Amino acid sequence: EDPTPGTLNTQSDLTNTELSASDVLRAGPGSLWLGARWVRLERASVRSDGTEAVSFQQDFVTPWVGLGWQPWTGGFGYASWGRGVEIESVPNRPDQFVNYGAALPALESEQVELGFKQIWTGGHALTLALFTIDKPYGDDVPQADGRVLRVAGAKESRHRGLEARGRFVAGRSLRLEGRATWLDA
Repeated sequence: EDPTPGTLNTQSDLTNTELSASDVLRAGPGSLWLGARWVRLERASVRSDGTEAVSFQQDFVTPWVGLGWQPWTGGFGYASWGRGVEIESVPNRPDQFVNYGAALPALESEQVELGFKQIWTGGHALTLALFTIDKPYGDDVPQADGRVLRVAGAKESRHRGLEARGRFVAGRSLRLEGRATWLDA
């Protein structure tokens, strides 16, 4: 076969700078958890021949908050909400994408979780958590040449689920653990 590359490659760079702060306020059996994260993303992509250069900088502040309640010793219930940053690039497939290899603008996601944890004497434990995550993602717009243009945030995915985890300590050297997740994505 001819070893000469038939398509151009894409060189990508990502610099991620973060600063976060959080605090916990406790009052009796209740607690309030607050936090925020500042994120600066510097992204760039360019074809190996120097064409199709894309470069941009984005700043995000992603807050999160949680409420906790300890109704009895070893038990802890909580509810939390937060935002995150989602990064996406177009696959480096020139036969399928007009903007192959390009860095797309980052977007924010959101997560809500409700859960309960119980730890008993002897190390036995049970954890249950319900969650939902909403994430933006790219969609493909058909073009006249049969390829597609990937557009950031044109669609949104929702992931909902239930996680369960348990631990049973049968003796000093025997511990049984199990985990299960139901996910609707």
